[in-house]
Amino acid sequence: MKIQNMKTINGKPEYSGPLDVLGKVIKNEGVFALWKGFAPYYFRLGPHTVLTFIFLEQMNGAYYTFVLGQKTVGGL
Repeated sequence: MKIQNMKTINGKPEYSGPLDVLGKVIKNEGVFALWKGFAPYYFRLGPHTVLTFIFLEQMNGAYYTFVLGQKTVGGL
């Protein structure tokens, strides 16, 4: 995001590449600035992932029951 929003200073870009961004962020904002925005990302993606796997298990169970005619998953 920093590279996308960088400014041009005297006709020269603020950053020269990803490693330059990393170094300047750590130097100016501290190492914990690298995790800014992680909490909202996690709270958005965490429930989505859990619900995806729950839905997947339900779909697998329905497939084994109605398509393959098996009572147990895996045919054991």
